[in-house]
Amino acid sequence: MAAPGPVNIVARRVTDDLIAFSGETAAMENEDEVYNSLLAAKDAKRGEESKLLALNDVIAEALDDIETLETDVEILGGDDNGV
Repeated sequence: MAAPGPVNIVARRVTDDLIAFSGETAAMENEDEVYNSLLAAKDAKRGEESKLLALNDVIAEALDDIETLETDVEILGGDDNGV
C-alpha cells in the first residue's frame, strides 16, 4: 500500500529519477555503439578512398605510357598507311 501524503510524492520523484537515470545509461551504451559503428564506417570509407587513389595512379601511369608509345610511333613514321 502506498504511503499517504508527502512521503508518496518523494517516492514518486525518486522512482522517476531512477527511471530517467536508467534511460540515460541505456542511451549512453547505445551512443557508444553508434560511435563505434561510425568509426568503422569512416575507416571503411578511407580504405575505399585509398583504393580509388591507387587505381587513379595506375590509370594515369597507363595513359602516360600510351602517350609515350603514340609519340614513338609518330617519330618512327608508323602512322603512314602506305608503309
